[in-house]
Amino acid sequence: MRRVYVYDPETKQMVPKEQARPRGVVQAPLIMGDMPDFVSPIDQSVINGRRDYREHAKRYGVTNIADYTETWKKAAERRADFYANGPRQGVKEALIRAINTRR
Repeated sequence: MRRVYVYDPETKQMVPKEQARPRGVVQAPLIMGDMPDFVSPIDQSVINGRRDYREHAKRYGVTNIADYTETWKKAAERRADFYANGPRQGVKEALIRAINTRR
């Protein structure tokens, strides 16, 4: 199998491509820009930036979809665990009993 090598300017040596550090990558803190202005679908007011958005969300008790990323991640982990380990002991029997007693 052929291997591809690239020049690493820091070590001044040829290294395998998969071990090379991508060019142009700078280790720096992420600075997020402000949100673009938008019209609220709730009260038709213009929301200017993140500060207005936070106040608007608090006033009307609404949230952003990004607030649920951890919730969905944990649910996906629970589903993966459930499918990997199978249903809990007794669930099948409890379902059969519940179906049979409804008749």
